[in-house]
Amino acid sequence: MKMLNKVLSTAFDHAYYSIRKKKTCSNIKEDDLFDGKKYSIDSFYNHYRESFENPELFYTDFGGYKKYSFVDGEHFNKRYDTKAKNIAYKSMLFNSPVQTGYPETDLVPFKLFTKDDKKSKTLMIFAPGWGRGNQVIEEYYCHILRESGIDSLLLTVPFQQARTPSNSYTGEYFISANVFWTISNFRHFVAEIRLLVQYMRNQYDKIGLIGMSSGGFITGLAAMVEDVDYLISFITGCEVGRITWEGLITKEVRKDLIKQGFSENDLSKAWSISDQCYFSGKSTAKYYKHYVALYDDVIPTKYQMKLWEYYGKQDIMKLESAHYSSVFSIKAVASDVVMFINKCS
Repeated sequence: MKMLNKVLSTAFDHAYYSIRKKKTCSNIKEDDLFDGKKYSIDSFYNHYRESFENPELFYTDFGGYKKYSFVDGEHFNKRYDTKAKNIAYKSMLFNSPVQTGYPETDLVPFKLFTKDDKKSKTLMIFAPGWGRGNQVIEEYYCHILRESGIDSLLLTVPFQQARTPSNSYTGEYFISANVFWTISNFRHFVAEIRLLVQYMRNQYDKIGLIGMSSGGFITGLAAMVEDVDYLISFITGCEVGRITWEGLITKEVRKDLIKQGFSENDLSKAWSISDQCYFSGKSTAKYYKHYVALYDDVIPTKYQMKLWEYYGKQDIMKLESAHYSSVFSIKAVASDVVMFINKCS
């Protein structure tokens, strides 16, 4: 049975990949700057190496949530406005602490799944993966949490979905062969999560983070610098550079990197600042749960297991799936998250 599951799930993933847009990033920068400065990989690593001991030096909150207004409303960009049926949420906005010059990305939409008549004491903040065309799956996941008595908040990744600049496709500018721009985007997303955790701390007793796929890279980093109660890792891992080099859906990124003369070791060194397993501390979370896809070629399973080991081999659910085929486990995973949170409360 396991062999059949492996064959079917990997076939599903490869079939899905075959119909995806296999586009390279159209904006490969000749001068890939970081905070306006030009770096080599070695000079960047040496400049920020002390952040491995103190991640707040790098993953700042840009002044904290009190500088920003959180208001009701929907994002003006409707290019990817596909919604799950019969699922209700409250739409909210705030201005990103990192202004990119792209108005779509500079405005941050998020969806709050709550019941006005019965607000939860716990909020789970969900960071989706890279390149998703819509949030239908994530909305369903958050709906299950809310219907089970746990409020949730669904983020939108910078440069993705509603935040996609008009001259690009969803996710194109978030992860690319622009090595330092990608690092900046990761720091950017961490800062937005930090602000939301701080803002929601006034409304909830407990707050957790759920990171799906590449969203797990970001929630892992955020949990090092912002106090959270729960950290849920769903089909995600560590060793970001090696995942990108080996992963099924990042083949175009790898090709562009090779054209620029980068090796796998170069990428891993540069992106180590975006990889929680390189930092000396773990995270602030009190409780961890890992959902590992056993046949994953997108976030190769060995890197998911390495993340689980990094966190001390705590609670784990092993899914008989590959990456995209884990969608068939969404209801089971969300229901298990509810049981896990209730058990830890």
